[in-house]
Amino acid sequence: MQLKMPNRQEITLLVNSKGQLYTFSQMQDYIFRGKEMEHCCLLAFSIDTWEEMFKNESDQPLSLGVTQTNAGWPAHLHAQYLPPHPKSLTHRHVLRAQNHNTLLQIAGPWFPRSDDPDTHDFYCACMLALLKPWRHKQDLKREDQSWAEAFTTFMRNATADHKRIIAGINYYYETKMACDSSIGEGVDPQIRRWHGMGCTDDQEDTDMNGMDIDEARIPLTEEDLKQFQRDQVSPREEAHTEGAIQIALA
Repeated sequence: MQLKMPNRQEITLLVNSKGQLYTFSQMQDYIFRGKEMEHCCLLAFSIDTWEEMFKNESDQPLSLGVTQTNAGWPAHLHAQYLPPHPKSLTHRHVLRAQNHNTLLQIAGPWFPRSDDPDTHDFYCACMLALLKPWRHKQDLKREDQSWAEAFTTFMRNATADHKRIIAGINYYYETKMACDSSIGEGVDPQIRRWHGMGCTDDQEDTDMNGMDIDEARIPLTEEDLKQFQRDQVSPREEAHTEGAIQIALA
């Protein structure tokens, strides 16, 4: 069951074996993950594990530690939810095999910039919550630390994979800045003018000055339209057409 709130947020409600309703939360799954996955960060937990239901009562003891496995197949680590979790008696998380190809899709806006002083603490908190194992806020930073200090300490011992992930997150802004700075360099004046009047992601109907798109359009002549039609035909296709006509007339 899903409830849509006035602010367009959706809440998923599930029912446990006792008929009790509870909210579905991936954050709740992570916080109450089994002790076998204590050192698993949020990103790894989301990508490298999946949830499964116990098949029967005799299957429940296998949820602790490494399960039995058929010959030839590597064993999977299973971790049962801790008791506070509403599915602690019915579900568990399973560690995926190495070299799997699962990709994570994060809903919502992109992570904050790393070089914006106004949101730097928020950026540090996001990176720590994503890459450092935790169950409580105190696991991410000490009370006497700022988020920036805690993140600096974390980066001193960060693994190569963590540094690669952080670089990938920042790459979004690096490419965006490079793209924005290249606009106008070696671009046709009319295209440059249109880009200045055009829409951004948040402005679909008006330009930056509030001008309607219809008012910002570049006027085109009849010759412009004819040239556009000529440009749609590739020279190779045109050569084949001419050759076919010559054969037909021969």
